[in-house]
Amino acid sequence: MPIARRRKNDFSGKTWKRFLTVFFAVVAIALTISAGKISSQTSSTLPPAQAHPLPQTLARWDAVQNAQGDYFDQIKPSRAGFLIWSHWPIRVYIAPPPQGALIKPEAWHNAILQGVKDWQPYLPLSLTSSPTEADIAISANPPQQRSGARVRSAETRFELYASGDRSAPFRSAPSDRPTLAHRISIYIRPNQTIQYLSAAARHELGHGLGIWGHSQNPTDVMYFAQVRNPPVISARDINTLKRIYQQPTQLGWPIPVDRPEKSSSLTVESQKRQASAPSNALGFDIFLGQAQSARLQTDVADAKIPPKIMKLSETRRIVNAT
Repeated sequence: MPIARRRKNDFSGKTWKRFLTVFFAVVAIALTISAGKISSQTSSTLPPAQAHPLPQTLARWDAVQNAQGDYFDQIKPSRAGFLIWSHWPIRVYIAPPPQGALIKPEAWHNAILQGVKDWQPYLPLSLTSSPTEADIAISANPPQQRSGARVRSAETRFELYASGDRSAPFRSAPSDRPTLAHRISIYIRPNQTIQYLSAAARHELGHGLGIWGHSQNPTDVMYFAQVRNPPVISARDINTLKRIYQQPTQLGWPIPVDRPEKSSSLTVESQKRQASAPSNALGFDIFLGQAQSARLQTDVADAKIPPKIMKLSETRRIVNAT
């Protein structure tokens, strides 16, 4: 009898383990299918990727005559495609330094302005005095992220959002549908020399204009590290920029009309950053760090964005060197 009872208990234990195995397998499959549906629904709300016409400044650039190569293979598109602007001019806001900053407001403004002027021959840029109307906002604040205990000197972030005509007066063509758009925020630590402030602005604006990656050549302005003598914008930089603007993107195109207007929030499953998925923050610090895990999240607009605008923010990051 004791032996029979033991065998019965063993049999029950094995049956219970099998039940748990099957149960968790079913749950895992259900979650995978659900996540796939969410991802599919999110993708279906975005416009199809298309190429925009080149701005005249880039169309005139002869990449054959300036045949020094490029580093396009180092550029990573966002979930919505390459970070391409399609309305002109791109409006840049230079925020004054905060009170108590060591640098004088005029010196700060002129240093950053020089970085803006350096890019004007290649893409139409203009200054705006309104931060709410800016496509690119540059502030004299420390970068928001750190590489462990290391301090960054500058950082660029992007934000994707859907905007209608009334809330986005920069739209190049009227439409009843909202358009997928993006805005750029650049943070530059103000306690640097004038030379390095201009160099940081020039480099970070390169990110803001669409070069979401780094060159491995120290003679390029988008070299991943600061150097003793900061380089000017090179032919390789512009060759890369032109190739980027020849690519299809979902930015700047109307969003399909079947998008639900009263959607509250939707979160897509967390996923590890892959080589084809970029960070929404690029910046300089002392040493080369490691890429962190990432999550793509869609939620309702915050107070800085007018009602009925859906914001898409990619909370991913890459740590770079200086």
